[in-house]
Amino acid sequence: VCFVFLMRQEFRTETPLLPVRLLRQSAIWRADLMAVCHGATLVSLVSFMPLYLRAVRQASAGDISFILLSVSAGVGIGSILTGRIVTRTGKTMIIPSIGLMITTVTLVLFSLYANDLSLRQLAGLLFVNSLTMGSVMGVAQVTVQTAAGPRVLGQAASSVQLSRSVGASSPTRCTSLAAIFG
Repeated sequence: VCFVFLMRQEFRTETPLLPVRLLRQSAIWRADLMAVCHGATLVSLVSFMPLYLRAVRQASAGDISFILLSVSAGVGIGSILTGRIVTRTGKTMIIPSIGLMITTVTLVLFSLYANDLSLRQLAGLLFVNSLTMGSVMGVAQVTVQTAAGPRVLGQAASSVQLSRSVGASSPTRCTSLAAIFG
């Protein structure tokens, strides 16, 4: 019901918070959807991985830091490599699409075999995961801004940031609900 009222208001106002007319373009809503998935996955990894490692695996603070460092390095390297590939080929959406598929596969492998992997193997798996997640951030932003055009560049950029924030808030809400309803 709230979503219906929000959309009604967004269509009426001259400068909407959520640029609904931009979402009619498939490149924009797909990139925004990727940003939601990326935000949720990255925040989940950074938030829950240390808890899992400490509570289940009894890992030390140094081991946890090593694994989180592999995640951070993977995202940075993935972003740089993706930027170079996109610059050379001009193909924007194929790289993050494949990247999110690989991210999904690595998360499934993690969910199935996490307890059987050594901490170094786990760090390697999460490095591959974050390397492919790094392919999403910049490309989604550039794709949306290019598709929107210069007249609504700010609204387009904000739609990606809003999508990323909505995705990032999802794991936090799930954790809060789990704590409340136990």
